Amino acid sequence: MKTYQYTIVAVLLMTGLSFAGAQSNYGEFKWGLTGGINFASMNDLQDADKDKGKVGLVGGAFFKFPLSQKLSVRPELLFHMKGATLIFYPDAARFEEKINLNYVEVPVSLDFELRGIFDLHAGVQGAFLLGKKFKVNGEK
Repeated sequence: MKTYQYTIVAVLLMTGLSFAGAQSNYGEFKWGLTGGINFASMNDLQDADKDKGKVGLVGGAFFKFPLSQKLSVRPELLFHMKGATLIFYPDAARFEEKINLNYVEVPVSLDFELRGIFDLHAGVQGAFLLGKKFKVNGEK
């Protein structure tokens, strides 16, 4: 239920912020701060009986360098909090493993603006692991 609440809040926040730049000038250098919520989980784990995802924060900065009136390059520098809680039941014992991962991600995209209300982005992304914490049954 909490996941649905977080999703609704994130969608409403992003919808409201998407109309904030409606009066932007095309073809000009832009920069700004970005932030949001990240819903992370681990997939395709054969040994885990249950996977509880982690809700983390994401934040950083972006720059928009124009190449033409409607085409620009947009590099970003983002901090992501990811992870999961995995639950195992081997031999009738319960093991809970908490995984917290912190990343710096550097996406670079080509941004094409369409009529002021839509943007198309395509690009690449690199990620660097800053820190990791593993706890099994509350112990490091």
